[in-house]
Amino acid sequence: MKLEKIYAHTDLVRNNQESLDDNFQRSTRKDGWLAALFVGSLIFGPEVIVNPAFPPFRFADVVILFLLFTRGLKSRFFYGGFIFSYRIRAFNFLLLALTFTVSVSIAFNVLSGRNPFFYKDLFFPIVFLRMILIATIASTFNFQAWQIRQFALGILLIGTISATLAFAQRAGFLGYGSIIETLYLRSSHLERQEAFEVTARRVVGTFGNPNVFGGCLTMLAAMTLPFAINRTGIVRYMSIVVFLALSGAILMTTGSRTALIGLFIAVSLALLLSLRRGSRLIGLLFVILFAIAVVFIRANIYALPVSQRLQDIITGRGLTTAESFLARIQMWKFSLALAKESLLFGIGATKTWRQLTDNGYVFMLLRAGIIGLSIYILWLLWMLISGLTALRLEHDLSKRALLLALIVVLGNHAVFEITGEFFWNIQYSALFIAFMGMLCGFSKQIMFEHRQDE
Repeated sequence: MKLEKIYAHTDLVRNNQESLDDNFQRSTRKDGWLAALFVGSLIFGPEVIVNPAFPPFRFADVVILFLLFTRGLKSRFFYGGFIFSYRIRAFNFLLLALTFTVSVSIAFNVLSGRNPFFYKDLFFPIVFLRMILIATIASTFNFQAWQIRQFALGILLIGTISATLAFAQRAGFLGYGSIIETLYLRSSHLERQEAFEVTARRVVGTFGNPNVFGGCLTMLAAMTLPFAINRTGIVRYMSIVVFLALSGAILMTTGSRTALIGLFIAVSLALLLSLRRGSRLIGLLFVILFAIAVVFIRANIYALPVSQRLQDIITGRGLTTAESFLARIQMWKFSLALAKESLLFGIGATKTWRQLTDNGYVFMLLRAGIIGLSIYILWLLWMLISGLTALRLEHDLSKRALLLALIVVLGNHAVFEITGEFFWNIQYSALFIAFMGMLCGFSKQIMFEHRQDE
């Protein structure tokens, strides 16, 4: 009798679990589209400055609040929690530790009399907490074959819109450039005429800054390339077209040297990590096409509608890449000397000192000290190890394509940070964190499925 009860209980638990799994699959069948919509809101959502003393209010914040409520209700049961579920726990704990370190740095420097207190100093801890919410939402998306296809198509649409926006703004097509300036240049404190002059030389997109917009385009290009290499059918061909469009937008509109370097890193990483079975041939084709494109552009630089700034860089006129790098090294040395004055806690987030660095790692050391920099590097390494572990376990090409795309975005960011403190930019960091939240959640999903199969 006891044995029969045990069997009956086991069958009941199994049936309940199967029912929960079915409900979960039904409730997340549109997660790919929803994830793409979430990414799109972080790129295209306009902002409103209610009071100059306070941070701007962004449309993306409305989307974040809505998804926090809906995804929280949906995922709380399935993931064993929400903000600190098993999918995102280590990720959010490290981000929370970084938030605490930045807050301590601000408080220490204000209380010691080193810096005066400004309300905007509290903006940075709030930004880091916002990152935790964004990453949590992104980690809850369930990516199976169907949802990955949805997400790939959504990213291709976003990439197409972004590239079109860049070219239209550069050409000033039907006044489109002025609309973008009205919506997105308010926070950059540029006068109207200055805004037009900046747009004529270097497109700023929806980020108000050509380098940050170039970073967005590079992230989208990094997402599309693994799909072009590892997917089949229409998604592959669409990915190739969108990747070329994004690459052209980076080259011809933003004039961002960092974005060009990032694009090269993204291509290299995608090809290196995709050298597997059938992907080798398409990877070799991309190498050949990329090399031909570089030679063609170099030979016809003055005949092509390339940004004037990039013409100067490629042809060696004006400040060369080597000279620019040496100038940055001097800034880094000066920043390191300043960081030594408060090596443990950093100098905080005060607005009274002039920005002296174009290096995210040095910038982190300067603002949050050794503790903050160590947490930041550990956080990046943890994400990389988690992603590569899942990539080693996964053999499905569809899932590998998404994993590769997210890992390439991570590697691209790590290189980006050498020539700019992009992690401290709220628009760029929101988009990057969304992709990294997906990387952590998807990696844990793959590891969990692998354990179940065993």
